[in-house]
Amino acid sequence: MGSGYQSRQVFDVPEPKVVVTEHRAHSCHCPKCQTVTSASFPEGVTAPVQYGARICAFVVYLLNCHFLPEDRLAELLTDLFGLKLVPATIARMSAACAERFRSFADIVRQYVAAARVKHLDETGFRIGGRTQ
Repeated sequence: MGSGYQSRQVFDVPEPKVVVTEHRAHSCHCPKCQTVTSASFPEGVTAPVQYGARICAFVVYLLNCHFLPEDRLAELLTDLFGLKLVPATIARMSAACAERFRSFADIVRQYVAAARVKHLDETGFRIGGRTQ
């Protein structure tokens, strides 16, 4: 008869890896009318090779919340995932995210402008070698 047990837990993170999903859009040729009909790709799959939403979110998070410079972020992605992103790709990911949130930022700007009390922090930080 058992009289109890002891347990121990080990917290760890899974091994970082990139998952590649290949999408194939097949085409069929009708010998009678000579029409070629092609399947469509899933929404958002627009290029032969592209980065997924999770990688983009991870990049934007580290770039804009943790202020990792683009060069160091590119190095980190290579070290952790074997991804070789150039800084220009990282900048494009950030710009695309900013564009998607433009209307949200405009609405927030309107609310802040209309607020009687704003509670702003005017501490600057450096962008492009200059204090902003």
